[in-house]
Amino acid sequence: MINFTSKVLEIATHFSVFLIVFLGCLTTVIILLCPIWLLLNNILYKRTKASIYFVSYIKNRHAFMEWKKEKKTKVYKPSIKK
Repeated sequence: MINFTSKVLEIATHFSVFLIVFLGCLTTVIILLCPIWLLLNNILYKRTKASIYFVSYIKNRHAFMEWKKEKKTKVYKPSIKK
């Protein structure tokens, strides 16, 4: 009985040590990678947003050009005298 109890306690000790080491490593990796992930995510988000705007501009550039011509202010351009 004592031998069985000591074996169970030994296995439980090994399991708890493994669990503590595994969770510690996992926590360390998360703490180290979190700032890198946030930085990359921010850069990728801005790049994706810019790509979406660029693609929508390419798709609707004719409408944009017409809108730009309507909104364009009259600029004085002197004519060349012949």
